[in-house]
Amino acid sequence: MTNSFDYKNFDLGIVVSGAVGGDVMRNSDQGLTNLDGVFNNLKEIKDRWRSPQNPGKGKYGKTTSQTGPERNNISSRFIHKADFLTVKNITLGYNVPLKSYRYFKNIRAYASIQQAFVFSSYKRANPEVGVGAIDQTSGIIVPGQDWGSYPVPRTITFGLNLNF
Repeated sequence: MTNSFDYKNFDLGIVVSGAVGGDVMRNSDQGLTNLDGVFNNLKEIKDRWRSPQNPGKGKYGKTTSQTGPERNNISSRFIHKADFLTVKNITLGYNVPLKSYRYFKNIRAYASIQQAFVFSSYKRANPEVGVGAIDQTSGIIVPGQDWGSYPVPRTITFGLNLNF
């Protein structure tokens, strides 16, 4: 959705994007739940199974070695909702009023922010990863899979447009 507003010498442009109903398979959780050695783990691993008397939340298994097959079996625990709404761009500009200037026809100053806001229940860096990630083993683009994506950076830009 794109909106443009003008008031006197000011202009404002807003671009919003989103998706509803998408699921993402977080393949990166296979490595982030690895309890076979010294690895970075998800914070929720602390509530793992410890004994029949202390089953934790029942989501993650024991810490003994050779638990890879138990951990890596694809199941619904890897599937997460990835609905999102993103304010992709906000640009505010000001056209400097020129009566009769010798060198310039128009001067416009502006400020812009990209990736201003992201609203999502997806708990990783980028809810838009579902549009196609690259499988680490095959190199093939696979939609709906998160292999540890980078967040989309927030960028702030200031500029000046000069028309001669």
